[in-house]
Amino acid sequence: MGRGVDPDLTPTDAGRGALTRTGIADRLAARGLLTREQAARVLEHTLALMTEGLARDGACKVTGFGTLGARPKARRTGRDFRTGAALAIDGRTVVTFRPSRALRERIAREAAHSAPAAPGVADTGALR
Repeated sequence: MGRGVDPDLTPTDAGRGALTRTGIADRLAARGLLTREQAARVLEHTLALMTEGLARDGACKVTGFGTLGARPKARRTGRDFRTGAALAIDGRTVVTFRPSRALRERIAREAAHSAPAAPGVADTGALR
């Protein structure tokens, strides 16, 4: 990050891309507690621990953020979209994510502040 750049504002904030490992390490380093290299190492170790937890226990819960889960998906029959012929699709393990209530509420709150209302549409709050 260059001088005069707010570390909390990145292209992600403008909707131009996903937050990456590098972006997370840069943001952590910009807060002045860790160097970029230390932040990258902490992030890698954190992700490794989460991966180990998923592989071993089938779940990784981060309070206030959400729960990652690993669950088996059974073998099934699919169709070749060109010929319509049936084909077997092997079973696999899929990773799921269930956001915490706190995360869902924060995202909804931030989205409400950043998205302009459509012209002529009143916000009744009925979906909240």
